[in-house]
Amino acid sequence: MEKIIYIITKRNSESGDQFKESLINGFTKEINHLVDYLQINIVDSGVKEASLTRVGQEAEGLMPSKPVADGIVVVWVKSVSFNEKLEATLVSYANTVYGYLVTESEPLQNESQAYSPVRRTPGFDQVAFLKKPSNQEYDEWLYNWQSLHTQVAIDTQSTVRYIQNVIVRALTKDAPHYSAIVEEGFSEESAMFDPMVFYDAQGKKDRMLKNNKLMMESCSRFIDFQDDPTDLIAMSQYLVKK
Repeated sequence: MEKIIYIITKRNSESGDQFKESLINGFTKEINHLVDYLQINIVDSGVKEASLTRVGQEAEGLMPSKPVADGIVVVWVKSVSFNEKLEATLVSYANTVYGYLVTESEPLQNESQAYSPVRRTPGFDQVAFLKKPSNQEYDEWLYNWQSLHTQVAIDTQSTVRYIQNVIVRALTKDAPHYSAIVEEGFSEESAMFDPMVFYDAQGKKDRMLKNNKLMMESCSRFIDFQDDPTDLIAMSQYLVKK
């Protein structure tokens, strides 16, 4: 089994909800026979509150001003050779499609968040697109992220799911040069705009500030916030086939 992630954008004439509906009602049916697992994440009305937080993060220089994605399509297939058929179908629904073969590491498995096929998963996913800083060797970057940072991320945030996807290679032409794609699941929608909830502080300001500081210090080991900030995008998750 192999995992593929597609970064997708919608056409300007579509809303996020329209994009979601076309993918779920059309695309998923066309490619169902090719995949063993199918997950669609979309920036739709379910995560509209996240825009309030994003404006502030852009102002602080923590992320690019233009989101790199309107969604992602995550599939497990028996062979990466299925990618051409998947992409030939997906391009008729999306404006741009960039595919990556990845290896998956799941340090925090969801054991509390209920899934319902084709219905929106409660809470939301935060999806991050990581680039290796130019001043770090690849092995150093990977160690700083996976070995040093992983437990910090779990301990300082209210995540219920944490998946690290290390990119093996791009599958499509002109795909952005990312090194990894991260999926973090939160059970509470309020974590999109309330740092107390996001940082698992339960109304305790001192704990929130401490967790935020620990998280930012740890992230600075493997993210270049100054010259190449990471894009963090809140998305609704729709688990279509598991």
